[in-house]
Amino acid sequence: GFFVALVIAWYHGEKGRQRVSGPELLMITVLLVIAGGVLSMLGRESRTVQPEEPPDSGEVEDVAAVLNRMPGIAVLPFENRSGVPDDQYFTDGIQDELLTRLSRVPGLRVPSRTSSNEFQDIEGRVIPEIGRQLRVDYVLEGSVQRAGVRVRINVQLIDAVTEDHLWADLYDRVLTTESLFDIQSEIVRTVAGQLNIELREEERLRAARRSTTDLVAYDLFMRGQSLGRGRSEEALSLYQEAVERDPGFVGAHVALAKGHAYQYHQVGLRSEERGAAARAAAERAVELAPESEDAQLAMGIYLYRVEKDYEAAVDWLGRASGTLVGDYGYHYYRALAERRMGRWREAAASLEAALALSPRSSSDWVQLAITYTRMRQYDKAETALVEAQRLGSDETVRFLAELAWYRDGTTEGWKPYLEGNPTNRWAWEILMTEGRYEEALAFLDTQPDVVIGQFWWYPKALLEAETLEALGQITAAQQKYEDAVRILEPLARETPEDERYHAALAQAYVGLGWPDEAVREAIWAVEIMPRERDAMNGPFFLLNLAAVYARLGAVDDALEVLEDLLSAPSKHPANMLEDHFRLRPIQDERRFKALMDRERDRVF
Repeated sequence: GFFVALVIAWYHGEKGRQRVSGPELLMITVLLVIAGGVLSMLGRESRTVQPEEPPDSGEVEDVAAVLNRMPGIAVLPFENRSGVPDDQYFTDGIQDELLTRLSRVPGLRVPSRTSSNEFQDIEGRVIPEIGRQLRVDYVLEGSVQRAGVRVRINVQLIDAVTEDHLWADLYDRVLTTESLFDIQSEIVRTVAGQLNIELREEERLRAARRSTTDLVAYDLFMRGQSLGRGRSEEALSLYQEAVERDPGFVGAHVALAKGHAYQYHQVGLRSEERGAAARAAAERAVELAPESEDAQLAMGIYLYRVEKDYEAAVDWLGRASGTLVGDYGYHYYRALAERRMGRWREAAASLEAALALSPRSSSDWVQLAITYTRMRQYDKAETALVEAQRLGSDETVRFLAELAWYRDGTTEGWKPYLEGNPTNRWAWEILMTEGRYEEALAFLDTQPDVVIGQFWWYPKALLEAETLEALGQITAAQQKYEDAVRILEPLARETPEDERYHAALAQAYVGLGWPDEAVREAIWAVEIMPRERDAMNGPFFLLNLAAVYARLGAVDDALEVLEDLLSAPSKHPANMLEDHFRLRPIQDERRFKALMDRERDRVF
């Protein structure tokens, strides 16, 4: 409009005419056309210069960056001043509760208990060094003294760089659950104020939550938390006692759900009763406190570990994501669920976010390495394993051996690991891969009658049968295959949804020369646990099916399955498959070698 007015003013000059003439209308029209064309060109130009596309892994990468920029505070292990060593569980429980509550304060980064507790028994703590190792700006430390009916909690907030004491207080109260929760709430509000973080009303209410009014139930709960990372059978018994005393104790129901789910998934105790116990505890926690982030986390963990409904698990985990952005468990379990869903980049980014909250957790660095290994991003995997090794991980040697096997096709790296773990199940597979069958058979004498894991349930008889067959002892192998079938068939009938029984049966049937039964069971295992349902475990059952086809001489079918297997991340890259003992019948095939060569350098 300004330029139109300028041109019209120029045209008028000193004539002083006030009405628009024909020439003026023509000039206005021409100017508008030119302006429209210019704006259109500018618009097209502006759309060609787009900001960089967000990474495939989505917003979680930004979460890790945001977390690393937040002010960090470490809640170090508190000192037990009760004069009773057995009271350490109570002291640890107070520290753990404070850590959890502070992790829910928006804008604050709180390293996980795993990382902070590395400094449990260090004499003369050097605060700046602790701050550097945990990547925090502040440290909260204190002591707990329980004496009769009273409790005394002393806390101090310290600048991790200057070692200045910013705030300290002593809380001396009658020992009740109300007083314990009130003290914790006051500490959280005061720390937030000291760090200039203003809590909104709902955040103050969250900090003031009381999960039980029964002191004995709370004591049982804290005892359980101190045993076997709170997931042992003994811990579960204590949680059960706690909820029997106080059926409305949300925290104990949450711990029960997590513990039973862990036993079901990680330990492999997949009984119907175990799964039902995990579900009942998670549902009760949500029923009692639908707004509780801990209850929502418990339901997400149950769905992940027992139901294997990963979409629903991520949904439940995400319901309180705004509140849980500073919660280590949220990012960790989200990563595990995303990985099972085949969202590998998102999973790696979620693990990076978890590590921002747990930088000293060697096991989390191992999980990041596992993720990158499956994606065949071996350099990143090695970097993560080196960090885990620096932090003292006992698992690192094994995963470095696995990495070298997958990347370079060599099993040499297994030697130091297996020397230190002579009865580990991996020894049998490596010995079979290297063709050392006599040693593999001798090794099986060290194994239990059943070898159990997340994606296998092998009677020792089955492994002995395969080894004897490789040694050419066919009659003895046949007897062992029959023993394995007698063990597996009733289990497959009683628990038809457990893919592990069907996969093992397939190998036993193929060893007995029963092709139709072997293929049926192997396909059944894949259908129960397809890769689309579980991107971590599903590929194992594809390999199992390919091995059945290979041993039956169905080369085309075996290669079709292997091509599918290699088309997505898994722990079965080409370098591993071309030496796998169950694929020996087809490894000299030209098409097999061509497939391995084509897929060897693929990266996801």
